[in-house]
Amino acid sequence: MHRILVYGMTENSGGIEAYLMNYFRRFDRNDVLFDFVTDYPTVAYADEITRLGGKIYHIPARRENIVKHMSSIRKIVSENGYDTVYFNILSASAVFSELALFGKRNVKIITHSHNDSVGNLKVHMLLRPFLNLMTDTRFACSEAAAEFMFGKRYAQETKVINNAIEAGKYQFDAAVREAVRKEFGLADKLVIGHVGRMCYQKNSLFLIDIFHEIRKRNENAVLLLVGDGEDKDAVCQKIRELGLAESVIMTGVRPDVARLLQAMDVFLLPSRFEGLGIALVEAQAAGLLCFASSAIPQAAKVTPFLNYIDAEASAKVWAETVLSQTDYERKDTRDEIRSAGFDIETQVSYLQDILKA
Repeated sequence: MHRILVYGMTENSGGIEAYLMNYFRRFDRNDVLFDFVTDYPTVAYADEITRLGGKIYHIPARRENIVKHMSSIRKIVSENGYDTVYFNILSASAVFSELALFGKRNVKIITHSHNDSVGNLKVHMLLRPFLNLMTDTRFACSEAAAEFMFGKRYAQETKVINNAIEAGKYQFDAAVREAVRKEFGLADKLVIGHVGRMCYQKNSLFLIDIFHEIRKRNENAVLLLVGDGEDKDAVCQKIRELGLAESVIMTGVRPDVARLLQAMDVFLLPSRFEGLGIALVEAQAAGLLCFASSAIPQAAKVTPFLNYIDAEASAKVWAETVLSQTDYERKDTRDEIRSAGFDIETQVSYLQDILKA
């Protein structure tokens, strides 16, 4: 058995966490087993990780004590004999975690890019050469994410690993849709949906502006927000200021996203940047009409249900575009998901073979 130490899991069940668990669940764990190291006090899917045979190590946060953070990683790797450490990251600032293993020639470092931009681009560009120096094998969730993280020179040798999902789990089900809509009191409402972390990257405050414009034109609209994040307080304040409290449902982080997608009529993702936008793949798998910012890679478009809107467009333009296309029929998109390489059943052996090599 090849035990791999994985860095990148947080307490939030977001895109990286979903990616790692979708593959980990389906590996032949007699061949490949994930253990996780995290600098968060809790970690998403902790019970399931333990049940599947994985270990979880908690270490000091990098931003709080970088020396203890780095020494903890090095100690865990040394004491447990890991020969592969798999870093799942959003920017080159993660190189400080990788530098904990500097000089360990018997340890292979895999760096997986999950983003195609970042808030502080200057710091990222400054640290990128050191990240490339530390990295032995490069993964990315899209070609755009590869070039952003590693630069054009290394992007050509980067393996794109699709954020594959269990396509059948998301398949549109009219009975589930009716049950969820009844549960939330949605009845005949036009349900605008969003799944994601409330943060700068996801453009969460602009999402509320879009919904405000939609409500001006359709008073029957409801916004279903699934997720949590550092901008939650600001989002709640804006909802109150715009008088939208009665028409916004905030579920927090939920384990049943596939079920909640059934209740939605439209899915919005106005992100400032994304490595791919796995939430869009999940929404398309549910047969949902999706609208995304043009800043999101084209690789996310795996069905005709995804439409792009200029990243600079106003909330008014978003609202008018969305409302002009809401008359459509949900359908089974599993064939499109599979042919695009986003069905986990067809992708798991590919990643497992790479990790075993």
